[in-house]
Amino acid sequence: MSIDDSDTRMTAEFAAYRERAVPTYRGAGGAAVRATVTKRRHRRRAAVAGALVLLVALGTSLLRSGSTEDRLVPAVAPSTTSAAAPTPTSTPAGPLDNTTIDFSALPTDACGGPTVRLRDGRADVRRLNTSFGYWVSDRPEPVRGDITGDGRPEWVAMLGCVGEGGGTGRTWVFALSGELPELTVLGPGALINTSAKAQVTRIRLDGRTVVLEFNGGMTTVHWDGSGLSAGRGD
Repeated sequence: MSIDDSDTRMTAEFAAYRERAVPTYRGAGGAAVRATVTKRRHRRRAAVAGALVLLVALGTSLLRSGSTEDRLVPAVAPSTTSAAAPTPTSTPAGPLDNTTIDFSALPTDACGGPTVRLRDGRADVRRLNTSFGYWVSDRPEPVRGDITGDGRPEWVAMLGCVGEGGGTGRTWVFALSGELPELTVLGPGALINTSAKAQVTRIRLDGRTVVLEFNGGMTTVHWDGSGLSAGRGD
C-alpha cells in the first residue's frame, strides 16, 4: 500500500465518522419553501380574522349587558311648554253697549235729535251748539220682549244724557225697536229721578207693562201706544 492509498482511506473513514457524529440536513427545494410561506400567510390572516370576530362579539355583549340608563339615546331638547297664564277677566259688555241709537223721535229737552253711536256704553255728540254725553245703563241690564203688542220683540232699557258744563243728568226708560246694532227709540220714555235710578236693581216685562224693581219695592210704567208712561196699562 502506498502512502497515497493510505491517505485516501483515512480521508474516507474520517468522512464516514463525521457523517455518523453530525447528521447532515439537506436544505429544502424552492417548491417546499413557497409552500411554507403560503401556510404562514394563511395562518396570519386566520389569526387576524379571529381577533376581529372576537372584538365584535365582545362589544356586542357589553352593549347588551349594560342597563337602559347606560345606553346612548338621542338627545331631546328640553320642553319649553309652560302652563298658559290665566286670561284676565273683565266685566262683560252689556247688550246695548256698542250700538247705534236713533233719538230723533224725542224732543230736544229729552235727549232727542241726534243718532248716537255708543262705544262701551257711552258717546259724546255735538248738539244745540254744545257737547252732550249719552249713556246706556247696564245696571239694571236691558231686557227684550214684545212691549208694543205688534208680534215683534223690542228692547227696554234705561238711557240718559247730560249737557256740557255739567248740570243734572237725566235718565229715562225707553222702548227701542230694530235689530242690533241699529236701534231706534220708539217714543217718549218714563223719566227716572236721580235717587230712584241709583236704586233700580232689575227691569222685567209683564205684557205691555215694564216693572222696575228697587231695593225696597217696585214701580211700573206701560206702553201707551206711542211711548212709555207712568202707571199700569190695561
